[in-house]
Amino acid sequence: MDHRYVDVFDLARQGRQIEGEVALGRFERLLEGLPPQEGEVGRGVVPWVVRGQAGPDGRPMLAVRAQAALTLICQRCLQPFVLTVQVDNAVRLVRTEDECDNDDPDAPDCVVGGQRFDVYGLLEDELILAVPYVPRHEACPPGDQPRNDDGDAPVPQRPSPFAVLADWEKGQGS
Repeated sequence: MDHRYVDVFDLARQGRQIEGEVALGRFERLLEGLPPQEGEVGRGVVPWVVRGQAGPDGRPMLAVRAQAALTLICQRCLQPFVLTVQVDNAVRLVRTEDECDNDDPDAPDCVVGGQRFDVYGLLEDELILAVPYVPRHEACPPGDQPRNDDGDAPVPQRPSPFAVLADWEKGQGS
C-alpha cells in the first residue's frame, strides 16, 4: 500500500502509524549534488515509519523515522564513502504557517499539514537535514590523500604550524 499522501491530522488524532520503503532514487532533491548512488543491493531503499500522536500540549504531532545509506565524498581525502543517515524526529502539525511558534527554540519544528499531505516530501526534507554539512570518514583509509583538481597527484601536505613551533622552540634551547 502506498502511503505517500495521507490526512496527517486524522493520523495524529487516531494515533495511527504508517510505514513502508521507498526507492532512494525518488528523492531527487536529496540526491542533487551527490555522487552516483550505486553499490550493494538493497542500499537504494529507504525504510521509514511515521506515527501520528498528540504532543505534551495536546497538539497534533508526527514522529518521523527513516534511514538511508548514501554515497558521499569525504571532504578530508576526497574519496567516496557510504554513510548511513538516520532520522528520528518529531514535528508539530499546524494548519497555517502563522500557527508556528518560532520564538521558542525548544519547540519542535512545525509542518503545515492537510488532508493530502505528502509524506515522502517530509521524509526527503528530514533526510536532507540529516546529511552532514561537511561529510568525512571517521578515519580516512591509509594512503588516501587529497588529490589536486585533476585527480592526479596528491596535494602536498603542509606541516602543522604547531609542529614547526615545537621544532623552533627545541632549537632555541628553552
